[in-house]
Order: sequence, then C-alpha cells, then structure tokens
Amino acid sequence: MAGRPKKDEQYLEEHLETLTKLGTKSRQVMPQEYNTFGPWTPLKLIVLKNYVDVYTKILHRERLGSIGHGFKSKVFIDVFCGSGLNKIDYAPNRRAKDAQLHAWFPGSTLIASEYASHDSKFDEIISIDKDKRKLDALVSRMRALYASQPFLPLCGRAEDKLQEVGTKITQEKAHYLALVDYEDIKSLRLDILESLLKERGDVFVTILASGMLRCFGKSLESDNSRATLRRFLTGDVFDALESKALDGRLDISYLASEIASKFRQHKEIVEWIPIRKGSNGYQYLMFFAVSETSGGNPFVKMINGTKDRMSRISGENVAKILPVLSGVQRRIC
Repeated sequence: MAGRPKKDEQYLEEHLETLTKLGTKSRQVMPQEYNTFGPWTPLKLIVLKNYVDVYTKILHRERLGSIGHGFKSKVFIDVFCGSGLNKIDYAPNRRAKDAQLHAWFPGSTLIASEYASHDSKFDEIISIDKDKRKLDALVSRMRALYASQPFLPLCGRAEDKLQEVGTKITQEKAHYLALVDYEDIKSLRLDILESLLKERGDVFVTILASGMLRCFGKSLESDNSRATLRRFLTGDVFDALESKALDGRLDISYLASEIASKFRQHKEIVEWIPIRKGSNGYQYLMFFAVSETSGGNPFVKMINGTKDRMSRISGENVAKILPVLSGVQRRIC
C-alpha cells in the first residue's frame, strides 16, 4: 500500500536538502563559474529530478525495446544547459534582505546524471549552450563527477544544434527526455522546436510567463515587443493572445492554453505546471509534452500530481526553508 502523501513543507524540505548537497559537491569544480537565479528556480529542478527518476525506472532497456518504434537507447537533452551550477539568492525575511544569502544547486545535466535509476542510466546526455565558458565549466564538472556517463556537449545556437540533435536521435533510434529551459522570449521560437517535437520522446519547456505578460502590455505601444512576441509564438498564437490583451482579458491560464495548443500539433498530451514566484504571481510556466501510447502514457498521472503540488508552493516557501537548511535560522519564520 502506498504511503500517505507528504505534506508540502516536508516534501519541499527533503528535495531541497538533497539538491543542495549535490550543488555543494558540484561547486568543488570551477567554483567561479555559475548561473544566478531566484528561489523559484529549485522548483523546476525538483520537477525534473522526480521525472528523471521515474522515466529511467520505467524505460529500462528491456521495456525500451518493447514499446515499439525500434528504440535502442534513451538520451537526455539539456537545451540552454548553463554551467551545471546554480547560485540561488534568497532573503528569508526583511531583516535579511540585504544579507546576500544564497544556496548552491546543481544544473539539469547533473540532475539527469545523478538521479537516473542506478541500473537504467541514460545512454547519452546531450547538453547545448552558446556560452563556451559556461559549457566548459559543465564539461569539467561532468568529467569530475560522472566520468562514466556518455556525454556530448554542443556549443552553439540552440536553433542550429537542435536540428543536428534531431537527426542524431532519429539515426540512432533513441527515445529522449528533453528540457528546453530558457530565460527570455528571444531565445527560441516555438516552431524551431519542431525538429525535436516530431521525434518520439518527452519534453519539458519552461517559458518566462511573467515577462511575457508584461511584454504584451507593452506590445500595444512598442513595435519591438510586438516583433519579439510574434517571432517567439508565431503568428496564429500571437494574434489570439493579443486580442485578449486588447480586451484586458489576458491571464496566465489563457496564455498557457494557447501555447499548449501549439505543442499539441506534435504531441497529443500537453500539461503545464505553474512555477510561482510568490503567492500572487507566476514566474514560469513549465510545459510537459508527450505522445500518447496504446496502453496509456504512464507518466501523465505523475505530472498531474506534480502540477497539483506546485500550485500550492512557491519561491517564497523555498526562501523560508533554505536558511533553515543552511543554519542561518533555527526555525521557519
């Protein structure tokens, strides 16, 4: 019999503690190279950590060969991978606001290496970033911590490298799990993802929802913002969202539903997970897209449970727990 679901606070504290241990370990290699984010970012990492564990347990080699399409391997694709080390700035209360408190978390590539099932690791991890210095730091961390993990770093623009990766996984008959995690709406058009989405695999895509909603407010007066949004979303989705913005009726749910409809042109199942900055605001929308299977996709129930959990917690909760884990505070304020 399955145990009772953990309370949100316990769930969050256990995952944060595990991830900060790996983050501290990752910082032993090239500590001067890292990416900096806010306290909502660990929520994305928790979603990925949990999914990597379940994905690799279900798609072990024997299972992989039985689901059709002649799959011979499974790969993890990390788009906009960064350095492999994240500095998470937080301020647990107003008095500590100027204290520059922070914690260290691993990047997505390291999470895929660490939390894949011990007897069902990825056959290859492919990491893409155009920042050579950050990518070199990730390579050094992978060599130091996961030398036995087959690893392919690709330096260049994501839109170019994704074409290359799409061809590679087709030729090698690989099933994939991908994370496309970008920080601004200029980084990648949704239509460029087609080379990845058309292949058999599972995709997480994060979208900076708060920034997009702000840009729509500006887009009514700024040609630059209009052009940026149209390039990112492509015309049909842009027009539908702008119409709502003109009427003053554009909200996060409608934004998510319109973007999800774009993904459904390639994947039958699309869900979105809220990554909230605080109790009253969204920071990211984390989309999950996967193909339906004849027996029903085994991952959907997990994703729905994750969505429910993430709708109740936010970066504010993370910022309260991290100082307790680090010893800055004895109790949660």
